[in-house]
Amino acid sequence: MDGDRSNNRVSNLEYVTPAENALHAWSIKPNRGQPILWRACGTQPWVHASSQSAAARSLGVSQHCILSCRRGLRANCPGNGASYEFRAASVVEVEAEQLDHEIWKLASYPGNDSRISGLMVSDHGRVRSTSRNGDVVSRGYLNANGYHVASKNKRNYMVHRLVAATFLGQPAQPDLQVNHKDGHKANNHLLNLEYVTASENVKHACALQARRQQARRKGMHVEASLKESDGQWLQFHSIKAAAEHTATTAWRISRVCHGHLAVDPTSLWNFRFLGRSSGEPDEEWRTVVFEGARV
Repeated sequence: MDGDRSNNRVSNLEYVTPAENALHAWSIKPNRGQPILWRACGTQPWVHASSQSAAARSLGVSQHCILSCRRGLRANCPGNGASYEFRAASVVEVEAEQLDHEIWKLASYPGNDSRISGLMVSDHGRVRSTSRNGDVVSRGYLNANGYHVASKNKRNYMVHRLVAATFLGQPAQPDLQVNHKDGHKANNHLLNLEYVTASENVKHACALQARRQQARRKGMHVEASLKESDGQWLQFHSIKAAAEHTATTAWRISRVCHGHLAVDPTSLWNFRFLGRSSGEPDEEWRTVVFEGARV
């Protein structure tokens, strides 16, 4: 009913016809796709994302976790080997906040010393295209490779290269590439860009991938709470660590955390993945029944 596909409470579900479903989707559309701001923990500039789902895809973070941050239930979310902060922001708020302190210049592009007429670029990675119909401010559109692209005078420009050439100047060598320091192609803030050689770019990408793989090998963060306690949850960096502390098998903890086992009757502990809510006191469990299926 609320349009949130992750909310599967029985009070939020109802049977409807396809036509009713379509009408309901349109009725709640104004609440969808609201822009948000995100940044890696420990960094200053906030980065704009057109929607919660767009940020989730770009950063490898669950939408449920982002929603918890927006509601103030979490401080940050893990994703792709790093942690990120999120906060809600309307389009008006994003525009007003960035226009207060961002710097705009007439755009340049690597390999071309002349300025691009009618195209401005900011140190925050936004572009402003001027025409007879007025100015249009955007971050460009995403191409198939995940880069933001801006179009002007029937030519396409990579936004990260626009920002680099405009604010860092022309590259010292024509074969230098523009690298995203944090590895996220959507973050075209000046502070996140640098000129590198092709070899340095490959090494940087490999180093980022290695850190992400190492983070995945460490396992998913788990919380555990004694069934007879006051509800305080202990945090562990992996299922294995939780198993060693609670004298429970990792297999059983994994089944509980993934929802394959409601509770472990052989353990004194409750378990859940970090950021996921455990069963609530008023929660009711039933055997799954598939409509029309023979059992």
